Amino acid sequence: MRDNTAVYGGAISCKSCSLLSLTSTEFYHNSAFTTSPLNGGLGGIMYLEDPTTVTLNKIKAIDAHAMNKGGFVYAVGTSSSPTATLTIDNTPFVSALTLEQFKADTSGGGFYVDHPKLSVSMITPVAVKNSKALSGSGGFFYFNQIGAVTIGSSTFEDVSSTVSGSFLYSVAPGLQLTVTSSQVNCASTPQLSSSTPLDLSSTLGIMSPSSTRGGAFYIKDATTATQVNGMTLYNCHTGDKGGVYSLINTILND
Repeated sequence: MRDNTAVYGGAISCKSCSLLSLTSTEFYHNSAFTTSPLNGGLGGIMYLEDPTTVTLNKIKAIDAHAMNKGGFVYAVGTSSSPTATLTIDNTPFVSALTLEQFKADTSGGGFYVDHPKLSVSMITPVAVKNSKALSGSGGFFYFNQIGAVTIGSSTFEDVSSTVSGSFLYSVAPGLQLTVTSSQVNCASTPQLSSSTPLDLSSTLGIMSPSSTRGGAFYIKDATTATQVNGMTLYNCHTGDKGGVYSLINTILND
């Protein structure tokens, strides 16, 4: 699917779909545009409303843009929605599944999820590169409401937001997050070196309200313990509070 655009879901809009299964599908240069500042621009590739089962197996997605939220996927539901799953799979494994060049003009460079009964699984090797929230939070993941999220054996390079959570931003009280054996490199080139002075605000404009890159994780109100094991994070240190973790009313086991 190449060079497509729509207001909701640049390539796919799926409402109340009991099953959406894509295998070896490729997406290039898709976008979601706005018809007014508050209308549309959701899901550069996919817009999912009250889905049940979504499986993306061995897909490739390159260059997606949402003029509002969710550069790759925007998913929405309510407490009365059916229990739902979104699985990004890469079996049988040959090489890492490729997701590259996502951006959202506000928040959720890759995923924007506002669905309290949706679980997301990404546990087979996925390589994400260059995903940005241009004026908001959540360089790759933004969770307003969500259930369980499981991420494993994946790499995320050059992910950034201008506010908080260059990798992941969550204010979802139902978040049950597990991340294992993964790597996050917020910036493709180091932001600091051992010879850099500690006070950088006058030269780089960081450590100040005008910070240009949020720390890796911003998690608020996740009272079910967040589990992080075997994870490497680097170049995520120009945020205002917490280069790696900014935690508010949250339980974390690392």
